[in-house]
Amino acid sequence: MASTAVIAAESARRLLAQPPRPGVLNPAQAFDTADLLDTLIPHGYSWNVEAPAEPPAA
Repeated sequence: MASTAVIAAESARRLLAQPPRPGVLNPAQAFDTADLLDTLIPHGYSWNVEAPAEPPAA
């Protein structure tokens, strides 16, 4: 699947609709991460957040 193309197109749409603050930003700084990832769902992608595993007892 072409996730890069979908993310690039959605990012361009968001930049035109609501320009971010000036400066160099990574996507997580420029956009709401969960909202951006949700745009991939109709294209066959899914995502979730998992808590890290507990480290073994010493």
